[in-house]
Amino acid sequence: ASIAVPTLVGLLVVKILLFDSYSSTDLEVHRNWKAATHNLPLSQWYTENTSEWTLDYPPFFAYFEKCVSRFAALIGMEDILIIQKEALMNNRVLYFLRSTVLASDMLYFMATIIISSLMEGSRSRDCLFLLLSTHTTFVLLDNIHFQYNAMLTAMVIMSIVCMMRGRLLWGALIYSVLLNFKHIYLYYAPGFVVFYLIHMFDFKNILRLPFFHTINEGISLFSVLLLPFLFSFLPILLSSSNPINALQSIISRLFPIQRGLTHAYWAPNFWSLYNSLDLVLNRVLSRFGWILPPPQYTSGLVQEYSHTVLATIGVGVCLLLILLSLFPLLSLIRLDRTPSSHLSSPSFHLLLSSLSFFFFGYHVHEKALLLPLIPLIILSAQYAIFSPLLLDLTLVVSSSLTPLLFSTPELPLRLAFMLFQFSLSLLFVCRVHHQSARRYLSIDRVTSLVVLSILDITHSFLDKILFPSSPFISLLLISLTNSLILLSIYIRLLSLAFPFPSIWFKKWKCLRKESVHSDGSFTSSIDGMEEVSIVVAVDIEVTRGDPTLAVISAVFFDLKEGNRLDSVSEVIIYDQLYIPHFLALSEEKYVSSLVKKVIKERPELTPQVIICDGNGRFHPRKFGLACHVAASTGIATIGVSKNIDWGVIGGDLNGRKKYGERMKKLLSDIPQRLGWSPLDFFLPHTLNVVSYPKSTKHVYVSAGLGISLSTSTEIIVLLLSKGIPATAEADNLARRIASQISSM
Repeated sequence: ASIAVPTLVGLLVVKILLFDSYSSTDLEVHRNWKAATHNLPLSQWYTENTSEWTLDYPPFFAYFEKCVSRFAALIGMEDILIIQKEALMNNRVLYFLRSTVLASDMLYFMATIIISSLMEGSRSRDCLFLLLSTHTTFVLLDNIHFQYNAMLTAMVIMSIVCMMRGRLLWGALIYSVLLNFKHIYLYYAPGFVVFYLIHMFDFKNILRLPFFHTINEGISLFSVLLLPFLFSFLPILLSSSNPINALQSIISRLFPIQRGLTHAYWAPNFWSLYNSLDLVLNRVLSRFGWILPPPQYTSGLVQEYSHTVLATIGVGVCLLLILLSLFPLLSLIRLDRTPSSHLSSPSFHLLLSSLSFFFFGYHVHEKALLLPLIPLIILSAQYAIFSPLLLDLTLVVSSSLTPLLFSTPELPLRLAFMLFQFSLSLLFVCRVHHQSARRYLSIDRVTSLVVLSILDITHSFLDKILFPSSPFISLLLISLTNSLILLSIYIRLLSLAFPFPSIWFKKWKCLRKESVHSDGSFTSSIDGMEEVSIVVAVDIEVTRGDPTLAVISAVFFDLKEGNRLDSVSEVIIYDQLYIPHFLALSEEKYVSSLVKKVIKERPELTPQVIICDGNGRFHPRKFGLACHVAASTGIATIGVSKNIDWGVIGGDLNGRKKYGERMKKLLSDIPQRLGWSPLDFFLPHTLNVVSYPKSTKHVYVSAGLGISLSTSTEIIVLLLSKGIPATAEADNLARRIASQISSM
């Protein structure tokens, strides 16, 4: 309440002050819909065409307009409910319609409170609430431009809330109601299908489940989805003398395919890139004497058109590309029902689905970027790995809405909105995931922000001067720039859903690195303990609530004096990529990066040996995590692990059982004192076991690169003799910080 109440008051003040700001033709659109639903019977709602702004939303939204118009009539404002060809604009119309948006915004405000309450930790809850509730996109679209997007987004959020809480039928019901308010939310449909196949029908194990249980679940879900459609369409169909014609009228209004591939302003998707390529080819080939018609897609009109060089794209091609792009999403049905990661999150499924539709859809409007934005914000509050994507999408959304406030006086407001929203999103990801702003302000991201700002200024002041024959060139460049950013976002998302190509490539790089560095020639060699003065132990611990957020800790020791010199810890965004015998893919880059950073900033801590929580030469390919760290840093390494990796030994189950019995006997024979024993009953001999003093605990030591197994063992034994379990200290430090982060 201490945050929600002041936020609500501040939002109300800002939105009321914006009542007299610029408004688009959408204000007349919704006024006309209210007039039509108020004055005409149900049967004529989808055939009335006095105004060019005919009703083209599903019936539930028409009923909503009817309710608002009844309220307007009740308070004596029937004069604004006139059906006429010309636009009706006066202060009574403006203030009443603005007030209806303000009232409907309360639903969105309550939804942001509810979704925020599901987050772990007060910091995540507060930050998510502030980012969602104050998002400038809704202020621009609803309170200035004029629409009811916040009210509809409230239903999206409540559906996600129900799915997160396991109330799947309620989530389906809310989504079905939403579809009957605005059909653009069909973009979410494949995401819902995949989520329900996993979590309601347990698709991976569906053949093992009782048949009648599955049928019962299917009937329940179908009934819940069908009910809103019956309440929505039946009253209109039954009021008509010809229900078939009435249904055709509704469908033709909802899906007007004659509007062309792209909007007057190109939404930043694949077809913006396609149009740009066709335009460039047209200009280049025309210079070489080709006779080509001028492109129609740069006219600024909403119309069907043909491309001049490339193949003309129709609805069928768009649908085919959408279906192909949904393959990574559909591949997720292989997952178990138990939630385990972002792959099981309903927000992730909705994000992938909506972005596929946006990127390849037919006649997509830039306002449809709201659909992937909301799930991505929720995901970014839960999983750190989505933070860079959120910042990039925030840039795309903010700058893509430029045409909605197209006049020069609104330029400061547009730039202020873009900078404020980017800054707020940056603060959000930094606070929630304990990162510094510098980590996110990469050169390419800052460059994108500057370029988009310059293009917006150029569009407002210099277009007609610089490009008199092409006054929309800046808008084209804004769309093209955002399309490229969105393409990178989309590719990164697809790699999260379907990581196999990325994994194959990383494994290939890993194996190539191993072949190059297998002889250890690029690593400084340690011939004896007398050459070692400083060692560092490094370990990584994943936080409890977010498997993509981890803490890496490095603890430095003076080997000769036997004391702890210093420790360094960082919170990192963790790839969460675990492949057996490829631990280096998950951890090597973080370990090497931290050690190099410390050496650069504090050269007096430069270690002669790095101790890694993993294996060295004791590895199926004789090149474990410690070897990779040595190859990257040029510093000798030792691998220390708490458990033995039986996969290294190989052989059948009986053979491993034999080794296990010998290992058990060996460990039981080791006295409870400081010492070590060679594990040489399997060859080659690359592993020793070191026992703790006065304890049954022990660790397994294998050499990395640049050091022998005997010297590695001596260093670990010497550290333990001075009361220093090196990897345990690094592990405890990382665990303690990770626990503190998880509790925030």
